[in-house]
Amino acid sequence: AMVADTESHEGTGTRAFVQGFRICGKTGTAQFIIPHSNGKIGEHAWFVAVAPISDPKIVLAVLVEGAGEGHTNSVPVAKNTLQWYFSDHATPNLLDQLP
Repeated sequence: AMVADTESHEGTGTRAFVQGFRICGKTGTAQFIIPHSNGKIGEHAWFVAVAPISDPKIVLAVLVEGAGEGHTNSVPVAKNTLQWYFSDHATPNLLDQLP
C-alpha cells in the first residue's frame, strides 16, 4: 500500500518522487479542534516515507500543523528533504564515523 501511494496514478504521495530512487510512503490528515474557535475543525497534514525501498537508508515523518491535506502540504516538504538527503550535499551518516 505504501508503494502504491507513491507510484500509482491514484496515489496521493506521487509528488514525493525522487529521480533514481523508489520511495514508499503514506499521506494522512489528522483532525483537531482549533483553539478558541467554538469547535471548528482544522487538519494537520502528514506524510511518512522510507527510501530507497530496496535498501532503506532513511525514514522520514513530516507533520505540517494546520496545513490541511497531507498530499498538498507535507509531501513537497518530504520530497525536498529526500532530494537533499540523496544529493552530494548531504552530511555523511554520523553513525558511520563512530569508532
